[in-house]
Amino acid sequence: MTCLHTKLTLNNKFSLSPRKRVFSLGLIILGIFCQCRVPSLYLEQVPSQITTMEGYASLVIKDENHLSRSKVSFFVLLPDRARLDIADPLGRTRAQILFLSPRAYLVLPGKKVYWEGREEELFANFFGLTFTWREWNNLLINQEALAADWQVARDAAGRIRQGSRENLTFEIQNYAQQTAVVTELKISFPRGEVRWRLTKILFNHPSREGIFSLDFMNRYQRQNWAEMEEFLK
Repeated sequence: MTCLHTKLTLNNKFSLSPRKRVFSLGLIILGIFCQCRVPSLYLEQVPSQITTMEGYASLVIKDENHLSRSKVSFFVLLPDRARLDIADPLGRTRAQILFLSPRAYLVLPGKKVYWEGREEELFANFFGLTFTWREWNNLLINQEALAADWQVARDAAGRIRQGSRENLTFEIQNYAQQTAVVTELKISFPRGEVRWRLTKILFNHPSREGIFSLDFMNRYQRQNWAEMEEFLK
């Protein structure tokens, strides 16, 4: 989203009194705020049966050594297939992630390289988390499925707000109205944190052809994780 920078210019033919100048400046600041702020996601209800999800989110990954901010577009075919396209703040695609349980793939189209391994490895190496894709899905739309494996805390309405397991903790900062869809999430671990902010989501839309294609394996060079880290710097 582009924030508009507005400059108030006065000339000799048209001048404003100090009071009017302050009032005009206030209107301009209010207009800039309205254009630049990110609106809250609004969902009246969620389908009783979900087969697919697609949408957009912002992702922040912070650890001891760096801080990265990304935009994410995603398509999820429940229960365990997903594609994430990760772009920089300017919208340029930097990476693609495929979860095809139990395997996962990190693809760097600009470098023509990819990594393949277990989904737990990708979560650990890329996000710093000990997760599976199904757990991530449950955290975002079906929190009750986590109750058996996490120590959870609930709010006055009975919804899960916090959870901990071994060296991981999560905090659900916002839900979309009265639904179970999480719009703001923070996950903390000893070396850092991951923040996820959902900005748009659609349910039960058909997938486009080839969205989970592995054709890149014929065109790109496979790398181990240490080599991929060099490309990610």
